[in-house]
Amino acid sequence: MTKYIIGSYRSEEEAINTVNNLENQGYKSKDISIITNKDKSDKIKKDTEVDVKSGKPDYKNDESFMDKIKRVFTDDITDPYGQLIELGVAKEDAKINQGELKSENFLVVVENK
Repeated sequence: MTKYIIGSYRSEEEAINTVNNLENQGYKSKDISIITNKDKSDKIKKDTEVDVKSGKPDYKNDESFMDKIKRVFTDDITDPYGQLIELGVAKEDAKINQGELKSENFLVVVENK
């Protein structure tokens, strides 16, 4: 299923408030998720029942030594558009919001608009 970005938020509190508002509008927590590149999103996991997904690449164990060295000296998020697409976000939303993911904002996403 395609997911649509409702909004981008700088803080966990703003994202949590948006999730609560969506649930009050009738969305189910299973249809809402948050995508972020922040390492810590414990408050969201504690205060909501929504899925928190990382936009950060999942590095494979079979990554070569040179790839690991290269990653140290390059930006961790080289293709935010591709990462959003992999997480199921609609192409037009991914294109518009790719900079938000790179800025480590919290993207609130729903399965059905």
